[in-house]
Amino acid sequence: MARSGTVAAVAVTVVLLVLLSADGGAAQSLTAANYAETQQVASWYTVSWTCDPTQNTLAVLIEADSPGYVGFGIAASSSGLMTGSDVVLSWIEPNGTAVVTDRYASGRFTPPVDSQQDVSNTAGERDAGMVRIAFTRPLDASEVSTDNPIAFGDTTIVFSRGASNSLVRHTDTGSATVAFCEPTTTTLSTTTTTTTTTTTT
Repeated sequence: MARSGTVAAVAVTVVLLVLLSADGGAAQSLTAANYAETQQVASWYTVSWTCDPTQNTLAVLIEADSPGYVGFGIAASSSGLMTGSDVVLSWIEPNGTAVVTDRYASGRFTPPVDSQQDVSNTAGERDAGMVRIAFTRPLDASEVSTDNPIAFGDTTIVFSRGASNSLVRHTDTGSATVAFCEPTTTTLSTTTTTTTTTTTT
């Protein structure tokens, strides 16, 4: 009986470890079907997401065919340029640990890490050549100087991949337009009342 109890305790511990993310929060799903929307923005890069305005959050899943790191950014404008983008750079360590970092690209060099990390519920894995990274970020700008807000309607994103986990110049980049959060449409119901007047002569 004591042995069975020990096995059960180990099983519970394993389950708890699986459910914890790299940042100690609740692990986010690495399965695209668990997100509200999915868009393939390049032959090697797909983004899935769920926008929750009531919680001020955007849950994101990146799936990229990459031998090294992957980049995701909210561009400062529709230009699609890396400079001025609110960037998340991520990679999978050889031991399987997902590293997800919040950064700001102020120029054409490796973006420095933000003093305040606004990504949470991080998770990731490497499956053969495919890298999957999941995280949650606020819709608004927590740090005015280094965060770009996500507005309703179209948002321009930038994305990249590297040849290794070393954050040197990327091998491929791109930009795309994604509607992360659609405006809420309110339908007004109009009732028309007709009054009939009968005149007696």
